[in-house]
Amino acid sequence: KIKIRTPFPDIPSLSPRWRGTLIDQTDGCFFYTHNNHICNFTSTHSAVYPAIKSPAISNSALFELLETVADMTSWQSIGNVAHFVNIALVFCYATSIFAYGEQLHEKGVIDSRWFEEGYCRAEHTSAGQMHFDAAFAMILTFVPIAFLLYLHSKNGLIKEDSKSRVNEDTDDLYANVKYGMVGVVSHAIGHFLIWEGIRAGVFPDGEMRGIDDLKQSSALLVVRKILPGYIFFFAPLTKSYMRHTSVPLVLLFAKFGQFASLFAPMKYSFVFGMSFFFVAFSLDKLLFVPASKKNFSYAIYPMVTVIPSILLAWFEATLCSSSMLLTNFGHSFFDSWLGVSYILYAVIAHLHLSRISKVSVKME
Repeated sequence: KIKIRTPFPDIPSLSPRWRGTLIDQTDGCFFYTHNNHICNFTSTHSAVYPAIKSPAISNSALFELLETVADMTSWQSIGNVAHFVNIALVFCYATSIFAYGEQLHEKGVIDSRWFEEGYCRAEHTSAGQMHFDAAFAMILTFVPIAFLLYLHSKNGLIKEDSKSRVNEDTDDLYANVKYGMVGVVSHAIGHFLIWEGIRAGVFPDGEMRGIDDLKQSSALLVVRKILPGYIFFFAPLTKSYMRHTSVPLVLLFAKFGQFASLFAPMKYSFVFGMSFFFVAFSLDKLLFVPASKKNFSYAIYPMVTVIPSILLAWFEATLCSSSMLLTNFGHSFFDSWLGVSYILYAVIAHLHLSRISKVSVKME
């Protein structure tokens, strides 16, 4: 604990828009920690107490770098920019595949093996086996995510103060992870549904569009192809990415996504699905997350999850035949990363919250 007895001097040069991490609020005083400084703001005074060394606010290269960036702006602004970057990357990726895929393939930019199926299939693996392996890889990442959530339920950051701002941020962080876990499971179910469809001989493949396939199917077969995909894949996966959006809107948006996917060639179902869900993710965070919740966890969420995934998707499309990872594991490598990214996000955000939760400011 850090005990401050000195009266707070007035520092007019300190901008009122100075950003730090709120760690306590007592009698109208707001205490922040930033770059190993303890800062206080009241309606009339502000003070900074620098270079206080303690294990609670020990130096960490990662957090020092992040906090240095945050000193120039706010976590809210950083997160908002990251979400706009995600949307821009999705647009560039989808446009490259849907509008210029043929040209990029002819120029050798897009790998021939990937271009044939829209996935990178591991060598000596059938299309059905590839989907089964991808689903199994995602289920494996479910186990450590569930373990993290179990540890959080047993050990809160600040048990003695359930109303702490740090605890609220931690609960919000793990709510994101819980919804991410739902997304991992529903994504795996989607691959299992495709595997089952290929095995039963009812899943269209290649250049055929979903809408053209449905026109050639009986009414009962149409229901079989559409309903499970909506119930077990589109609806839960959309909700996992749009946590803050109301359920009716999510269900409507999921139905729109499934309908729109029918007009893309089946081999591009992955490209369409990823683009749809990642844009939904950023729209949800930009429009429906309150400003008070746009903190450190909000800022790094897209940086650790969707943005690296977009780059990895481009890596898969261009290096399917030349990368040892992709030739041996194929699309399973990408799906494994989706689950691992939530674990990485939880660890980084939890370490940050644990770090600031140890700082206790007491006024006398």
